[in-house]
Amino acid sequence: GPRVQGFGPDSPAREAGVRKRDRILRIDGEEISAYSDIRLALLGRAPGDRVQVAVERERLFFGPKELSFEITLQ
Repeated sequence: GPRVQGFGPDSPAREAGVRKRDRILRIDGEEISAYSDIRLALLGRAPGDRVQVAVERERLFFGPKELSFEITLQ
């Protein structure tokens, strides 16, 4: 799946706890395997809508961990 490369100013994803290099697994339960899947998962969403984003975060000693964040779209 795609990895987070960076954030725009005042990013709600960063404020929710997503970090650079997290791998995006799912958005509202929809599997994400390419950057185009992100656009499809957010199609029809409006500012103020909330989405659940599942990511995989690499950890130095304990291996990857799956985390979930609720993000309010801007």
